[in-house]
Amino acid sequence: MAKIAGDIRVLKYLFFLFTFFFVITGVILVSLAISLHSRDEAFAQLLPHLPFLNLANLLTVVGMIVFLVSFAGCFGTMRENKRWLAAFILALCVIFILEIIIGVVGFVNRDKVSTYVNDDLKQGLRNYNSSTSYTAAWDTIQSSLTCCGVDHPDDWYLNTTIFKDNQVPDSCCVDIQPRCGVKGAAIHELGCKVSMIMVLQSNFSGVATGGIVLAIFELCGIFVALMILRSVGKEGKV
Repeated sequence: MAKIAGDIRVLKYLFFLFTFFFVITGVILVSLAISLHSRDEAFAQLLPHLPFLNLANLLTVVGMIVFLVSFAGCFGTMRENKRWLAAFILALCVIFILEIIIGVVGFVNRDKVSTYVNDDLKQGLRNYNSSTSYTAAWDTIQSSLTCCGVDHPDDWYLNTTIFKDNQVPDSCCVDIQPRCGVKGAAIHELGCKVSMIMVLQSNFSGVATGGIVLAIFELCGIFVALMILRSVGKEGKV
């Protein structure tokens, strides 16, 4: 019995290291989501066919789930409660499976991203003045990514009736001033499609790397939790 108690104590310390990592990960993900919310809100507005690309929302959900699951694991370990430990193991298994599904779906649809971005932005040009949210989204994207239009600035007056020849939104200007876009001021020449795709690809790479690291720790956490559950079962605790 003393040996079993000692085994559980060692496993507890090891398990707390994993859950501490999960808690810190959850806090970091939510903090990162808050910092990204403003920019990614504009992405979600202009790319309605790619709602899952709203990285801020994704990080918020994942961060909160990781934090809550970590709490369940810590509680179950401290109390040596088999039900809480079983719930923790089940939750980690579900998260792990969902990560695999999301990864497969993202890999299968990776070549469609460029098409969706192009189609949504072309439609978004026509909606520029349709609502304050669309206007704000375009202005945020063009000013933050230093771009203009979809493929080039001409899109604003060739594919819409909003602007006349050689006129663009003020957010296209290198030095943004009131009505600078209709007064012939210097503007950004790069279209926003290329810049947005580069940002999305960067997001994918970051999420994929983080997902792999998190999955490794999840597998380790599942293994340690199973060992604790097995040891607790030998002591007869519930």
